[in-house]
Amino acid sequence: MSGKHADVMTAPRKQRVQSYPAEHYLALARNLADRFATDAAGYDRSGACPERNLDLLFESGLMAVTIAPEEGGAGGGLQLARAIVSEIARGEPATALILAMYYGTHGQIARGSQWPEALGNFVVRDALSHRALINAAQVEPETGSPSHGGVPRTVARRQGDGWRITGHKCYCTGSTALRWILVSAVTDEVQPRIASFLVPADAPGVSFRPAWDTTGMRATASHDVILDNVEVPYGHILHDRPAGTPLVRESVGTVWHFTLVASVYHGVTVAARDWLVQFGRARRLNATGDSTLFGLPHFQEGLGRAEILVQTNERLLRAAAREADEGRPDALEGALLRHATTESQLTLHALFLELAGAAGLSRHSTLERHCRDLACVQSHAPNSRTIRLMVARSAFPSDGERAPNPLKN
Repeated sequence: MSGKHADVMTAPRKQRVQSYPAEHYLALARNLADRFATDAAGYDRSGACPERNLDLLFESGLMAVTIAPEEGGAGGGLQLARAIVSEIARGEPATALILAMYYGTHGQIARGSQWPEALGNFVVRDALSHRALINAAQVEPETGSPSHGGVPRTVARRQGDGWRITGHKCYCTGSTALRWILVSAVTDEVQPRIASFLVPADAPGVSFRPAWDTTGMRATASHDVILDNVEVPYGHILHDRPAGTPLVRESVGTVWHFTLVASVYHGVTVAARDWLVQFGRARRLNATGDSTLFGLPHFQEGLGRAEILVQTNERLLRAAAREADEGRPDALEGALLRHATTESQLTLHALFLELAGAAGLSRHSTLERHCRDLACVQSHAPNSRTIRLMVARSAFPSDGERAPNPLKN
């Protein structure tokens, strides 16, 4: 392997995180979220990746909280990870989404069965020595998300003692900040496989095409990844299955992913709710002069409805994370969580703007940014319609359906 990752297998562990109660890490996250909030509007305007925020996450030790204590981490599970993600999202959600993808991968390494032990240890060791952000690059311009069943156009060819990978990926969250990319590809073997390959982000032949210019979540750097004959070692392959067979995701990875992504947008709703409460208390009414918007019955009723949705989501996320940490992850329940929180968050999006009125649409209003970020909850695959179809097939399989359902464990 070439580049700055060549000696990572023997790199010393430069960071060891002492185990503290969960509240210690949550306090760190709250403090960082408050700090990140001061620069959030600037990142939104520029669309620049929040590199300094990510450095601070590593320096604080928060990026090691889900790594096992025997490896040098704090040993936290999904309950701690999702709470940290929500706190960070309250301050700057693009940073939180990049962190969520990182936590999701390390959750799979620690608790799943699809990572080869040596390769997982390799990634964990690197994460304790560097700001080793990692995320998957699966979506392609021509075939879309693998959840839709398409075979990737990206090809991994056997050459010597390794692989040569060529292809084009899009919507890779954190792209330019990553140290490792999990690239899905089809092999050129006699019996082709679809697999993921661990690719150094700075490997020769890897480049990034600026393509992420969206309404919300503007600083996630979810750009295109171009791979031109990129060389990786033979052992950097995982999640392989015969080409032509359906994608069946492991329950651990599914529940961690759905819970963490939902937690990002939960943090956004908390920030938006807090802004709305402050706005209502400060907004004076012309008719009385001494009354505020906060005191009006319709505003109080709207806040009550919003709080019910926010608190319900909080309880759903806690329950899903607790069950996963207890060794009971369920892919179907993860999909139900994803659907329920997405629909609730979209309802909150509309409710916040209704209660704030024109003030909530002003580019000078923080709520306007929160709502643009919140609208992006729909951008993550699978969308609500796809989940409804999968749930229907799981609950009411057709007589001739032989393919395994992706939501069955």
